[in-house]
Amino acid sequence: MVVNGEAIGAHNPDVFSKEGSAIHVKAGSDAQPLYLSAGPIDEPVAAKDNFVKNTDAEVDQAIADYKNGLFGELSY
Repeated sequence: MVVNGEAIGAHNPDVFSKEGSAIHVKAGSDAQPLYLSAGPIDEPVAAKDNFVKNTDAEVDQAIADYKNGLFGELSY
């Protein structure tokens, strides 16, 4: 798929800037694009694996907490 002139691989997100209003998509017949939107959060974002925080240090701490069993357990 090509979005705004840039090739985007399968299962890869593309994040658009706040500026501009047009998004141009060219897709093959088997493409299934998923469009999501939300308001801007206007703060730093750091992500790794399934963790999203404001800084890399916070992400690393969350991963360490998870590995050390500090997230608790669900009984299902």
